[in-house]
Amino acid sequence: MLELYLSKNRNNKCALYLRTVITDDIDGCNSLYAQLLGLTRYCCLKGWDCFEVYKDEGFSGDDLNRPALKHMLSLLSKIT
Repeated sequence: MLELYLSKNRNNKCALYLRTVITDDIDGCNSLYAQLLGLTRYCCLKGWDCFEVYKDEGFSGDDLNRPALKHMLSLLSKIT
């Protein structure tokens, strides 16, 4: 799982990136939903505004050629 934070105009904003290679997680701890829930709670505790969530399901962490990751990094490079 990769978290990317963005501070623009000194507002605490963040983009979340979720990824799992497991598509049929039995206990749910590695699911995209579990990751989203945990990261959303963390951002709430920190007072951060999550402006976007990017997710790639079924992609290995060894491969950086993931659609949502590439899209997120492309957008972030334009505003930083």
